[in-house]
Amino acid sequence: MFFGGNRMGMYTILTKPLGEKDIFITRVKRPLENFIIKRYLKKVEKESER
Repeated sequence: MFFGGNRMGMYTILTKPLGEKDIFITRVKRPLENFIIKRYLKKVEKESER
């Protein structure tokens, strides 16, 4: 997840998943990532309307 990289001051990039199958931990965190992405896209869309 990108939170750890951001907290360490690293440059992070969030990308779409490459494969259909995920290991267990990835399946656990995927809903959280989707929530964050949707929220971010709404914020960007709202800012572009101004």
